Amino acid sequence: MTKGMKAGSAEDMGAQLATGRRYRILLRLLEARYDGLYQSMTRQTDITPRQFGLLMALYQLGPLTPSVLADRISCDRNTLSEMPRG
Repeated sequence: MTKGMKAGSAEDMGAQLATGRRYRILLRLLEARYDGLYQSMTRQTDITPRQFGLLMALYQLGPLTPSVLADRISCDRNTLSEMPRG
């Protein structure tokens, strides 16, 4: 909120939406950059970066419960259950 704006005003809400939109654009650009780096470093496109992280966690830590594995790779269990199918 900038000086002169009332909290909850249409102008304030518009500014918040614009800021949120900018963050979403930056996150999409960051994700695209990350995917490009991942593919160039691993030289493969058969599995996603998150699937690779799942495999690395299992390789490094051994057998894990789904809850612990989801926590280790920073995702929820529903997403984790879909990953192996890719």
